Amino acid sequence: MNRNFFLRLMELGHSVRTKLVVFALTLVILSFYFMRWYVPAQIEKRGINSSTRRIKTIAATIAHSYQNATEESVRALASDLSWFAGQNRDLDFVMIVEASGKVIGSYNATRAEAAAYARIDVIPQVSDDRQMIAQAAPILVKGEIVGRVYVGMSLQDLHREIAESEATIAWVSLGVGSAVALLALLFSTLITRPVQRIVVATQRIAKGDRQHRVRYESKDEFGLLAAAFNTMVDNLEHAYDELGHSEAQYRDLFENASDLVVGIDADGIIRFINTAWTSTLGYSGTDLAGRSIYELIKPEKLKCCSAMLTDVMSGKRLDRERITFIAKNGNEVIVEGSVTARVQDGKAVSTRGIFRDITDQVKSEQSLRESQERFRVLSEATFEGISLTENAIIIDTNVQFAKMLGYERTQLIGKPVFELIHPDDYELVSEQRKSNHLDPYEHRLVRSDGSVIYVEVRAQPFAYQGRSVRMSAMRDITARKRAEQALLFEKARFEQLFANAPIGIVLADVSEKIIQTNNAFSTMFGYSPSELIGRKINEIILPENFAAEGLSYTSRVLGGAPVHGEAVRRRKDGTLIDVELFGVPISVRGKSVGLFGIYVDVSERKKAESEVRLLAHTVASTKDCVSVTDLEDRIIFVNDAFVKTYGYSREEVLGKDVSVLRSPLTPPGQGEGILPATLAGGWYGEILNRRKDGSDFPAELWTSVVCNDEGEPVAMVGVARDVTERKRAEESLHKERILLRTLIDNLPDAVYVKDFEARKTVANKADVRNMGRQSESEVLGKTDFDMYPFEMAQGFFADDQAVILTGKPVLNREEYVVDPAGVIRWLLTCKVPLHDEQGQIVGLVGIGRDITEHKLTEEHRTRLLVELESANKELNDFAYIVSHDLKAPLRAIGSLADWLATDFGDKIGDDGKEMLNVLLGRTKRMHDLIEGVLNYSRVGRTTEERFDIDLAATVPDIVEMISPPANINVKIEGDLPVVNGEPTRIKQVFQNLLSNAIKFMDKPNGEIRVGCLRENGHWKFSVTDNGPGIDKKHFGKIFQIFQTLAARDQFESTGIGLTIVKKIVELHGGKVWVESEIGLGTSFFFTLPAN
Repeated sequence: MNRNFFLRLMELGHSVRTKLVVFALTLVILSFYFMRWYVPAQIEKRGINSSTRRIKTIAATIAHSYQNATEESVRALASDLSWFAGQNRDLDFVMIVEASGKVIGSYNATRAEAAAYARIDVIPQVSDDRQMIAQAAPILVKGEIVGRVYVGMSLQDLHREIAESEATIAWVSLGVGSAVALLALLFSTLITRPVQRIVVATQRIAKGDRQHRVRYESKDEFGLLAAAFNTMVDNLEHAYDELGHSEAQYRDLFENASDLVVGIDADGIIRFINTAWTSTLGYSGTDLAGRSIYELIKPEKLKCCSAMLTDVMSGKRLDRERITFIAKNGNEVIVEGSVTARVQDGKAVSTRGIFRDITDQVKSEQSLRESQERFRVLSEATFEGISLTENAIIIDTNVQFAKMLGYERTQLIGKPVFELIHPDDYELVSEQRKSNHLDPYEHRLVRSDGSVIYVEVRAQPFAYQGRSVRMSAMRDITARKRAEQALLFEKARFEQLFANAPIGIVLADVSEKIIQTNNAFSTMFGYSPSELIGRKINEIILPENFAAEGLSYTSRVLGGAPVHGEAVRRRKDGTLIDVELFGVPISVRGKSVGLFGIYVDVSERKKAESEVRLLAHTVASTKDCVSVTDLEDRIIFVNDAFVKTYGYSREEVLGKDVSVLRSPLTPPGQGEGILPATLAGGWYGEILNRRKDGSDFPAELWTSVVCNDEGEPVAMVGVARDVTERKRAEESLHKERILLRTLIDNLPDAVYVKDFEARKTVANKADVRNMGRQSESEVLGKTDFDMYPFEMAQGFFADDQAVILTGKPVLNREEYVVDPAGVIRWLLTCKVPLHDEQGQIVGLVGIGRDITEHKLTEEHRTRLLVELESANKELNDFAYIVSHDLKAPLRAIGSLADWLATDFGDKIGDDGKEMLNVLLGRTKRMHDLIEGVLNYSRVGRTTEERFDIDLAATVPDIVEMISPPANINVKIEGDLPVVNGEPTRIKQVFQNLLSNAIKFMDKPNGEIRVGCLRENGHWKFSVTDNGPGIDKKHFGKIFQIFQTLAARDQFESTGIGLTIVKKIVELHGGKVWVESEIGLGTSFFFTLPAN
């Protein structure tokens, strides 16, 4: 019996009763095996653990009993261990071993040695045969290990206990198994009986007896199961009825559906088919059922349909598949639909298809395609460009339209039509599209290469595939427009040429009557046009004695022969003029209808001939060397300048080859190339010529060919100019340019030149460095956009364009640049326009000074000033607070001293009064000092509105307020100006300076002078006295706060007055200083802005 046997018993083929019994027995057997393994293992584990703890305790006890003994006593005690073994009879052995491994005492030592427990340390050990367990403990004497105690215990009693438990488990399992088997049989009988009833009822219902129900009496679980089964059967019977009704409906729907429904098995045999197939293919239902579907399919489509059926049977669903069938009458029937597989047990067993007859639709589509193809062929064959647009977007074009615009058709599809229309014609085309005019109109299109063409357009909106589209047929009329423009141009040119020609032109008919004349003709003969029109030409301008000649000319021209000659004609005033006349006949289809008469006043020509002679004389006398040579380059004429420049006489050079004038230093081939170049039209260049005395000089030479009336060359003219001085000037200019370039390149400032498009054409070394480049060649021809970030370059470009377009310079503009390494440089930039020789702006010149260090210094200075201002404010606030808080105790001290002097003056004596006077003096001095500190802190902290102050009226008021002693004279020299400032502060300056001069005056006749001068845009004021003077070493000290030069007991002074003066003057944009000599007096100077 094994587990496979029990598993086979549990299979579905056995009854429930058998399964319950097998299941119960299986549980009993499994429980037996589990208890047989688990209980002995637990008993053994607990026994070993308990024994281990006991022998460990015993070993430790023995070792402890020897702890304080000597080595000799250990040996004596170890010699007899039977006393200990007698007290612990379950011990198997006891053994004491020295540190060296020698056994000095044992109980049952033979067994111990046989078990080799001398190797055991302190860890409990179980023997390999699990018959014994042992433990060791060290023996310590004075802290050192002198030996070990080994204790062993037998496990035979434990093994006997385990064997007894196993036997007990076996008998208990046998009894329990028998009881469980009996209970299983009992319960299986109770359970399976009602279940058997349900099984019988199910079998009868399955055979068709849907009226059978399960009988039940009890209301337990089995009763509820039977009731539920009966309810289920009732519902199933109702469902069968509904299913029959639905099936009838679906069968009716299936048979009467307009769609073609078919079922095909895996071999392609038709299993069911609806009546729509019979009406479509002309077969009856019996004709189609059982036939292979392949017999009905068009032979050319069999392979495709076979592959399609294979795909469906593999699990693939096919939609919108088209199949061509052959009807009974031989016609083709095209159907479209979907095909799916019917799957049973995970395997496709047949296919189902639902199709729709689209034969008429396919024929319509084919007809539409043929129609579209005819339209396409027609549109492609036409010379006109055709486009279809929807919402101004191109959806199709013909090839001619794409070719007309230089595009591929694919490039035009989806393109907005207004991208092809010339911007100036947007409004025209928009109006035409809105109005839907059908009349043709003209506008311009832009081709892919940017060129413009004219087109004539006829547009027609219509509905296409349910969408509103617009078809436009376009004809390229560019050539016609050009021809029309050319014709208009020719007409305008002819009319303008006729009207404005400098020669007289007259148009006459066959009767010689004048039809039209130009201005030159009227002017030439002195008539107005109205006086000429309608009159015969020969009656007006033909002198009497030349009548025959004139009539001969007229008759020849009207006969169709042009004439040319010179004649004499008469003006309105009767004067005669020489004219050169041309008569040109006008013919239409070979018939003469009029003539053109062209008259040239040759009176000027005769004058010109005279002028030619004069010109020849001029040539002969010009300072340029003029020579004429024949076609073989022999000299046949030279002018006076030639003779003078070369040193030859005419006789010495006439007939000589022109090469006699060439210097041997002339580069090879240069001289030989002049003759063919001259004959070809002319030559110009510089050449080195030689004088008769052998000296060479550079000459600028022009040559040209002289032709006769037939255009044949007959001679050559050469004009040479000595350019020695010009060469020297050019060389000097070149040196100056090199010097200028050297100077520019070595300037610390960046210097550059830009053309009209802001490209660099010159850049000195400093400018190249600013751009982070190594050489000028790296930046020439480039713009700031190539050198700097876009935002920065955009600002520079805007400045450049402003200078170039307006002509206004940009001066002293601070801007920064960033080189490729990310280093920022600040520049002070000036840009001025650059003009050419005609005064036109062709670019700009820029200079940029590197002010990076200055900017950094300025930023540092700004930070320091902010810090200083903050510190001064804090100091002033502190001084104000301290001074304010000191006033109260000072007032109290002064009042107390005054009370003492008043109330107790007769009691304190002279010494006390003197001390009180000193106290009052010190209090007043302290009060004055505090007031000075407060005044100093107010300067710059509290300001008042500035006004124009008339010092000529203010200073005398200050002098009067101070009221100097009689021995001191204050004198105001000259006129004092009007200054702008804070009135109180300006008065305080003069008051403090005058008070100091009066206070420290040591002369019996003191003199103080106040004066003013204007210097460098400032008023320079002076307050001068003839007092004791100040040593120069104290000049810097006297303007410091609390500084005095004399003891305060000698002169009452706070040491703040001059400090306040300095602060007020500097806040008003001026400065203050002192000049003095000991014994000669002192002058205080300060300045204030004049404006």
